[in-house]
Amino acid sequence: MRLRPKVFFALPYYTGSHKYWADNILKFGTFDYHLETMSGRHWKWRMQGSAIHLAEKYTSLNHKGHNHMDIVLCSTMMDVSLFKSISNCQVPIVYYMHENQLTYPFSESDTRKKEDFHYGFINFKSCLASDLILFNSEFHRADFFDSLSKLLQRLPDYINPASIVKQLFHKSQVNYVGVDFGAIEQILDKQPNNQRLITPTAPTLLWNHRWEHDKNPALFKDLIDYIDAQNQDFHLILLGEDGNASSIKEDLIDKYKEKVLYAGYVEQKADYYDLIKKADLLPVTSNQDFYGLSVLEAIYLGVTPLLPQNRVYSEFLSESFYSAYYYSNGNHFLAQAMELIINPSSDLNTSFLKNHLSYKTTARLESELSGLYLKK
Repeated sequence: MRLRPKVFFALPYYTGSHKYWADNILKFGTFDYHLETMSGRHWKWRMQGSAIHLAEKYTSLNHKGHNHMDIVLCSTMMDVSLFKSISNCQVPIVYYMHENQLTYPFSESDTRKKEDFHYGFINFKSCLASDLILFNSEFHRADFFDSLSKLLQRLPDYINPASIVKQLFHKSQVNYVGVDFGAIEQILDKQPNNQRLITPTAPTLLWNHRWEHDKNPALFKDLIDYIDAQNQDFHLILLGEDGNASSIKEDLIDKYKEKVLYAGYVEQKADYYDLIKKADLLPVTSNQDFYGLSVLEAIYLGVTPLLPQNRVYSEFLSESFYSAYYYSNGNHFLAQAMELIINPSSDLNTSFLKNHLSYKTTARLESELSGLYLKK
């Protein structure tokens, strides 16, 4: 038995948080990883068919004799059951849930009907076919299994929902994506001061998410309009990749162009982190976040968050202890934002983030993989 297990690392959607997660595992991990990636686009096709390409790559590697893989580690976008049927994989498979299609919010432009659970069933079948299911947060795990239980209860016959959910839950664990806080500090230390944005005097509100429906930028715009109506001075930093809600960003730029300090996607991490550090308030309006990497980075960099209650964020910042940073509905959101602008607070303690969400999560991941490897 090898001291350093060989891991076939299958990433069908190599972008965003998927890429960040994989890159940190390669950076901090001690196992022998063979990373096989596909570009981060065509998500529906990735879920339906990425297993075909990845199974071919896996089979090709194993045909090289001495290079047999010991474990397969893959992300949510791969159909594990299809992968196993094509590759005849005989080693443990670990399925990492970045998100799931049972509880992911639908967009107005989505051609699927809300009653169409096809992609959610790919997640379900993949869980059945995997040896270990990893979730990126406790919130995500609870959310998924609650939705799965309700779905299975709707099926007509020949299925025991309670038994299946119990079976899958017992082979699931939580393993955070982790944040490379050290890299953030190193990048900022290397950034010349003369390239940095001058810190404004008025409060600066930050948007650092994709401009997509599930991030609910319409509510963010409502907040900006409300603040303006109160004759409160402010500035805006509008980051993130364009998406199906980019028109809202353009509306904000047109209406408040004198107040926009920066708008657009930032390629270089040094510039991205430096812009975040110039912000004062991050109003989070997302309809769903299974982890919230961009939120955690901003909090670590000193930006005050305003977060929706009963979501994943309370896993990292206690709602009872940090109640001023949470809101329960739209009106409460507007009121809390104005309160934080007028009376800014600075009692956030980021030590929990650094202690529990650092690169050490990779060590915990490899501990789980070792357990499977030793059982072979």
